[in-house]
Amino acid sequence: MIYDLIEELLEPFEVTTGVIRVIDPPDTYITYFQYDEGATRFINDEESITTYYIQVDVFSKIDAFSLGKEVQNKLIKNGFIRRSVFHDYEEDTELFRHGMRFSYTQKN
Repeated sequence: MIYDLIEELLEPFEVTTGVIRVIDPPDTYITYFQYDEGATRFINDEESITTYYIQVDVFSKIDAFSLGKEVQNKLIKNGFIRRSVFHDYEEDTELFRHGMRFSYTQKN
């Protein structure tokens, strides 16, 4: 499952992570989720390659951008393709956000 791979890649950062959200989050944390997936190739009428579309968000009260860049580089080095990156500041939570979208293609 794609979530297992993402969790494995994020583990060395020693930051709280969660699928979609983190309950009672610390000052810095990472969320991720799959927003789409699709068949990329078929062989003999069976799906042989699947592409997953993933969003990863780094939230921090201090600096989401440095950690976000590290996470981005780690995912890219492990076969994820960067599709877009955005930065935000959420007034209500007082959190900086480094949002990233990737695609990942996997043989079945």
